[in-house]
Order: sequence, then structure tokens, then C-alpha cells
Amino acid sequence: MRGNLTVSSSEALTTTLRNAIQALGRGFDVTSDVRLLYCKGAPGSRLVRIEEGQNRDLELSDGYLLPDVPADIECSRGSSRLQRIPVCSFHQMAEYFNERSGVKGNIPLGCFNAMFNYTGSWQVDAASTKSLALVGYFIPLYEVKLAKLTLVLRNEIRRAVPSSWDPASLASFIENYGTHIVTSVTIGGRDVVYIRQHQSSPLPVSEIENYVNDVTEHRFQEAESQSMTGPFKYKDKDITVIFRRRGGDDLEQSHARWAETVPAAPDIINMTFTPIVSLLEGVPGLRHLTRAIELYLEYKPPIEDLQYFLDFQIARAWAPEQSNLQRKEPVCQSLQFSLMGPKLFISADQVTVGRKPVTGLRLSLEGSKLNRLSIHLQHLVSLPKILQPHWDSHVPIGAPKWQGPEEQDSRWFEPIKWKNFSHVSTSPIEHTETHIGDLSGVHIVTGAQLGVWDFGSKNVLHLKLLFSKVPGCTIRRSVWDHTPVASTGRVEPGGPSTSTSTEEKREDLSGQSGKLAKIVDSSEMLKGPQDLPGHWLVTGAKLGVEKGMASNGDEGQVAPGDPMTFSSRMIDVGTTIMQRRLPVKQMSSHVSTFAIYGGDMSRQIETHHYVHRVNDEFLQCAVYASDRPDAPLIGIEYVISDRLYENLPQDEQKLWHSHAYEVKSGSWAYPRLPEVVAASELKNIAKTYGKFWCTWQIDRGDKLPMGAPELMMSPQGVGQGVIRPDLVKIRDEKYNTSTDELKNQRAEIAEPEWINPMADYWKQHGKCFVLDTVTVEMKRNAQFP
Repeated sequence: MRGNLTVSSSEALTTTLRNAIQALGRGFDVTSDVRLLYCKGAPGSRLVRIEEGQNRDLELSDGYLLPDVPADIECSRGSSRLQRIPVCSFHQMAEYFNERSGVKGNIPLGCFNAMFNYTGSWQVDAASTKSLALVGYFIPLYEVKLAKLTLVLRNEIRRAVPSSWDPASLASFIENYGTHIVTSVTIGGRDVVYIRQHQSSPLPVSEIENYVNDVTEHRFQEAESQSMTGPFKYKDKDITVIFRRRGGDDLEQSHARWAETVPAAPDIINMTFTPIVSLLEGVPGLRHLTRAIELYLEYKPPIEDLQYFLDFQIARAWAPEQSNLQRKEPVCQSLQFSLMGPKLFISADQVTVGRKPVTGLRLSLEGSKLNRLSIHLQHLVSLPKILQPHWDSHVPIGAPKWQGPEEQDSRWFEPIKWKNFSHVSTSPIEHTETHIGDLSGVHIVTGAQLGVWDFGSKNVLHLKLLFSKVPGCTIRRSVWDHTPVASTGRVEPGGPSTSTSTEEKREDLSGQSGKLAKIVDSSEMLKGPQDLPGHWLVTGAKLGVEKGMASNGDEGQVAPGDPMTFSSRMIDVGTTIMQRRLPVKQMSSHVSTFAIYGGDMSRQIETHHYVHRVNDEFLQCAVYASDRPDAPLIGIEYVISDRLYENLPQDEQKLWHSHAYEVKSGSWAYPRLPEVVAASELKNIAKTYGKFWCTWQIDRGDKLPMGAPELMMSPQGVGQGVIRPDLVKIRDEKYNTSTDELKNQRAEIAEPEWINPMADYWKQHGKCFVLDTVTVEMKRNAQFP
């Protein structure tokens, strides 16, 4: 491996070393992978001062010289080694990567995320990971590093530090100079296996360790070990194994032969850094830049959104304040859920926050008996700078407007327990004049109020929202969020500032009040820095009723309208007899599976595909919410072979998802069809790709198809692609089947040799695709003569 350098290999080595030397002292964004292309500025544009006047020639090997190297840069040779990190936790592995890069802490860096195929949202990634391991050969040919112990920033860099909390300037500084400075670069090659055990994996640590030993023997000791660059699953036990090489000729399958090619094709295999802020002592604004970089590294918003992300990192508060809650029990309307059940009193207080953006809502049980329901708003305590020109106190915005559901619109009424008792209006409340892309201004929520319509025993709880206009702004993206901050089934009522005495009082509550606590979900619905891109406002809300199957839009979801008349039924009978419905009759199979909203992967639904096989490489599916006769048609999916997919343009490939995991995990199921009958079809489906457009979002309570279609993603074994266990359990009970058993039966179905990385685009890139509805000028055709 260390043999004499040939002319071609010495040229490759010289070029790589020169590029590495030019990277030293440059800025770098450590949310990126360790590649020279992510260095900031032009090659050689260093942020620190180095001695350029006393350059010398460095001897590499066999008398070969690297000329004109600055005196402040050292070069040393490395030695090959097998490195193994035993099975450890997500944060322990992240800390190892950080130590190797010279960065303190365990907030994951870009190199860690890139190697393990993580999204970058460490909260989501850590929650989906049970354990990690790493084993690989590292062949460091040379390491170049800054020899000076004390680095000094150039004066222009120190002057560029914003002196105050100015999100635009802070974001510009990070974009231009990065977060750290490159202090060393190692070139050579590495051949590493990254092993990732998902939370759903049942294997104990001992079996994972045994598997690591097997991988090590197969990869690095066999003469003809295979060079696999993509991830694959180990025995379908929810373990992802990723093979990655850097440097050398990756076409060489044998590890030994690959290692021999590293000197002829070296690459960057490691970099170390020092924080820019560590060199800014005494500079005004150091505190602000430090905070901005810490937030950026922790949450990793897209760099193009960093200004707005930082602008929204303002303290938040809940309204009304705890000290402003009424001590005296007011007279309130009430709801009752059963004949002998307790009454829930409804506070009709209007909660308003003025010109302070609202970022979340929650329901709360209050009063001495915790039997009075009120609504709270979370808001920013001050106005982000980006909104000040549009929404400051001196800017005229017109009078705020209250908006709520129509009292007589019973389509949205949902019973809480029994149909003869209290209901809830689940109508979505949005400002009717707000449109995506409308530059005249948008309306955002600045107040909320609960109310009760009196229909005798069938009182109806409803929500009203106060909307205020923000002139000159537009909605960039709008999503309905159904994921509470603490989704633990039942959340104790009351806010975070509840005192100990209140907790003790709650323990002594009567059974009546305890029943109310079970009925009211006081989880906080809000979005913060962890919800990328990190700058959200509330523009609408709705009340919901979670019960049985209604929460995921399955049984009982029927479009509003008058019942079918006798004449309508006769027309249907007549058309059935006399008309040919050939396309519909071609639907030959029923598939039950799950889908995830690409624009909001916290939302998951069960879907029912009725499949029409056009030919052996193309299927088209009508997608329904259930298999009932009156099930809503919620979308369409097209399924194509891997051959057809590979011929698609790359921009089109991004919109499709793979089916391999969906089949292997048991998510893709044929209800009431024996598995042995479906086996051959499942092998084919595992190699296909799908594009699924959802046109009716019933999971958010839409009674009719509303808004733009949503691109849907398929279940995956990582991150937000993991299907919620409660959805799986509901389907298993409905069809008297076991998804786990289906997974075990499909262990012998071969994994596709290649899953195109453009499919399931979110897994590799953390990006999604959504449609917006915009108003455009009509194209007018010439009139006919």
C-alpha cells in the first residue's frame, strides 16, 4: 500500500494535497459533510493569518517534493488501521464523530448525518434509533494542519461580526464564513460499514455485536468482499447497514485490491475544526453570534431560511397569563356528555394578544374543580424584525375580524360521546380572504374564543378566531398540524406554570372531575425551532374529536349531503345494467397500506388501493379511505417498474417513492387474501416505484375535497417514515391479521439490488415537495370566426 509513487499517482496525490492545504484556515459550515466543496470562499482565502513569506518544499516519499508550502503548515504521514466503535447510543456515536472533528458536545454534525443517512433533525433521528455501530479501515496517507498554536482572525472578519442581534446580518455572516475554521485535513481512503438499529428492532445488543463481527469478517477478510455503496436490511430485523468508501477505485470489489488503489486516487477522509467564535474574544457582538451559531447547529434550518429562523427565536408566553385567571367562578354555559355525567363549563372569555404573532394553542381545565374549559394562545413576546415594517404599532392594518363556523352548518357537528348529548363543531377556521401568494397582505390569528350554541341537550361547542391583517406579506406554505408537543395519549390539564398546591388539589379531585380530565386533551399544539424551517405562525385552527376510527378518517367518513333518493337509486341501477364500465371492472385487487404526507410527515393515514393492472410494468390505483361501500375516494397512485422509473427525468424521479420496505415490513397487505397466493405479486411490487397524489385530506376533518393535492410518501424504516403503532394495530384488528407476522413471512423476498436515491427524496435530502394554489392570468385563445 505504501509502495513507490508512480507518475500518475504522484500527480493525483499532489493535486489532492494542494487542495487540502488551500482549505486550511478557511471557513466551514459543519452542518455539511467533510468535503472541500463546502469550504467557504475561494481556495486559499483564509480567515486566519498564516506566514506566507517563508515557504518551503515538503518531501512526501521517495524524494518527491511538494513545493511552495507555507511555513505555518505541517504535513505528516499516517498509518492504516481498523477502527471499530462498538454498539452505542445515538448521542455517543455523535460525540465520537465530534471528537474526531475537534468539535465539543454531541449535537450531530453534517458528517455524522451524511454517513448514517439521517435527516438532520436530531430529535427525530434520535427517537427513531435504538443503537449504532461502526467498523472500517482507514488509510490516512497524509495529514496537513496549521502548526500555529494560537490562531488570529483577519481584521476584516472581526469587523464583519454584527454588534447586535440582527438576524439578517448574523445569517449573512454564517453563510459567508461558516461556523468553524478548518485546522487540519487528512487525505487517503476509508472503507467503512455503518450499522443502524431502529427502535422497532427486537434484537439485543449481543446479537448486534455478533452481526458486526460477521460484517467485519465478510467485508475486510474475505478475498472477494463485495463493494456495496447503498443501504440494505439485515434479515429484515429493522437494521440498516450502509457501506461507504471514500478514495481509491470503488469499482474494485475486493477490499484488499481497493486499498492498493488509494495512493493513486486519494480523497478527503477527515477534517478538524476550531469554532470561529473562539477567536473573537473582546469583539462586540460575540454573544449574539455565539447564540446564532448554536441555534443553527442544533436545529439546522436551511441556510436560505436562517435569517427568518433566527428572527423567530424570541421568548414566548401563554395568554392569558396565570396571574390574570379569574379567581371567582364565572357564570358559564356548559356541555354534558351523558345523562348522569359531569358538566363541563365553557369559558367564553376572548383571549387576544394584539400585534404579537401566535405560534400555538391549547385547551385548559381551570377553576377550583378543574371543570371549566378555556383556550390559551402561545405568542412571541415581541415582534420579529421582518414583521416590524408591516405590523409595527404605527402601521395601519384595519380592524381585526372575528370569524367562526356557521351555526346552522351541522355537517361539522361531531358527538363527544353520545349523539343525544353535546357535540363539537369541527369546522376548520381560516380567513376566507387569505391566499397563498397574495401580496396584498395576509391574515393571521391574534385571538381565540370558545362558545356554545344552545340546542337543548345537544349543545355544540365551537371555536372563533380573531384575524388581524399583515399588509405586504404573503403565505409561503400552509399546513394543518395534528401532532401535539406531548403525544402521550392523555395529558394532565393545566399549563407549565401550575403550582404544587394545584397538583396536590388535583390528586384529591372527585371522580366527576377526573372524568373531565379524560375527555379534554390539553396537549399543546404549537410549532417552534424544531419544526423546520422554524418560522411558523398560526393562520387557522379547528376543534377535533378523537374517537374510534374517526381520527384517521376511516369508518363513518361520509361526504355531506342529502340522503340518496329512490329516483337516484333507480338511475344507478339502470346505468349499472345498460352501461359498460370497463375501466372499473379491471380493478382486480385490493391493497391495504399506509401513506405519509410529504409536506407534513407527522400526518399518517391508512389507505385502500383498488388496483388496475394496465400491463406488467404499469399499475394504476384508485385510493379510498376504507373498504366500505361509501368510502371517500381520496386520491390516485401510479405504480411503475424499476425499468420505467430509471428512464424518467431526474426532476420527475424526486416525486416517486419506493415500495421495497413497504412490502418487506408487512405494511403492503392484501386483505382476506392468503399470503401464499400473493407471494409472487409481492416480489414484483418490491421492485416498483409509486407516485401517490392525495386529493381529499380526511384526516384533518375535511368533509369535502379541499385545497391543492398533497404528494404522499410510502412507509420507510427510518425517521419519520416509521408508521405509528396505533395505526398498524387498528388495521390488524380490523382484518384479524398481524403485520409482524406478514413481515416474518416475507423475509425471503429479495431486496432490490438497487433503489434509486432520487426516490424517497426526503430520506437523503430532508426536502419535500408541495403544491400551492396561485392566481394567474388566463391564457386566451383566439376566438373562432
